[in-house]
Amino acid sequence: MAKLSDAEENLLKTVKSSEDLLVEMTKDFISIPTVNPPGSNYVKMVNQIDMWCRRLGLDVEIIDVPDKVVAERSPESQHQPRKIILAYLGAKEKRPHIHFNGHYDVVPATGTWKVTDPFTPILKDGKIYGRGASDMKGPLASILVALKALAEYKNELNGVASFSAVPDEEIGGEAGARYLVEKKKTFADVCIIAEPSGVETIWDSHKGQAWLEVTVKGKAAHASTPWLGVNAFERASRLVVCLADNYVKQLPSKQFNKLVPYADAIPVVTLGGVVRGGGKINIVPDNISFTVDRRTVPGETFEEAKSEFVNALYACADKLGVDRSDLEVKTILAGEPCVLQNEKLKTEFAEVVEDALSLKPSFKICQGGLDMRHFISATIPTLTYGGGDSSKAHIADEYAKVSDLLDAAKVYALYAYRMLSKHH
Repeated sequence: MAKLSDAEENLLKTVKSSEDLLVEMTKDFISIPTVNPPGSNYVKMVNQIDMWCRRLGLDVEIIDVPDKVVAERSPESQHQPRKIILAYLGAKEKRPHIHFNGHYDVVPATGTWKVTDPFTPILKDGKIYGRGASDMKGPLASILVALKALAEYKNELNGVASFSAVPDEEIGGEAGARYLVEKKKTFADVCIIAEPSGVETIWDSHKGQAWLEVTVKGKAAHASTPWLGVNAFERASRLVVCLADNYVKQLPSKQFNKLVPYADAIPVVTLGGVVRGGGKINIVPDNISFTVDRRTVPGETFEEAKSEFVNALYACADKLGVDRSDLEVKTILAGEPCVLQNEKLKTEFAEVVEDALSLKPSFKICQGGLDMRHFISATIPTLTYGGGDSSKAHIADEYAKVSDLLDAAKVYALYAYRMLSKHH
């Protein structure tokens, strides 16, 4: 653990003094229900982030995602505009360039909320409650508080620190982070994504998502003469039981060239997150579909995972006497797994966490998918670190501890200061 310089000590004090501002921004962001799907209130949200960025003295650039791109990549949301906001502290063409990223969309507010309404944020016992508090309206505020503190030391800096807020992470980021790096290419030297890893944890990798939909066909008939039809529901049920007893149980012990050392980096699958079909109580159902959520691990690919599943499905179909031609497998999302291979970034960032917070962070894999893969695909070394708690994301009464959001802001500010300092 290195001794902080006087300037670094003062920088962290500046961040700490912005606690009220952080709370205000977080509550402001939560109160805009950017629910995805379909992508509500995106324009309002970007305008609000824009207002805060300008108030903090940052230069702002807005990128409109073309309607055609939205229609292709987010078809269920194609009539909702997508905007990306980029803000800069320093001239955007300078190097080195440290980038901070987050998404502004949130998942629907399901479940029973007891502490507050999902989009009426409150501060209670040091925690901010509301949909997106952890994932990730609070972390967006952490980045802005860090940049505000850093701005007071900009005369001591070379290069630029920037920030982006993107849409659609919750549905794969295709019209958000992916479009950003397609437009800007390798625009930064390093990217830190502020997803809620927890302040003691750095995510250097994440799982991928192979989301599929299986349609099982049958033959309709009147329910009074079911022998004249083929019941797609019964077929699908037998197939699912067969898959559960074989493919699902065996998958976690799959042997392959795993690219990360973590014990919890195992492939898993969930069947039936969404089930559709049937038309009427007195008709033999001729069509049933169910979803497959297969989580891949670095060392696997989407195509490999899909092929593995299809083979398992066909094996069950053959065993049960279901014709393969009565099965259809459609891809919903192909999100590849991802791992950061840059040891220098990992070491330097971990040292900053230790120096700023007096704790030694651990590296882990994120069990979900992240926008990290889009930045790494653009050859921008990227890791994920943020206040908040991923176990509180996507649930009723979601919250983030103010102290965690503030600690993350300290780490962002100190990391950017060290990387951009003229004395570095």
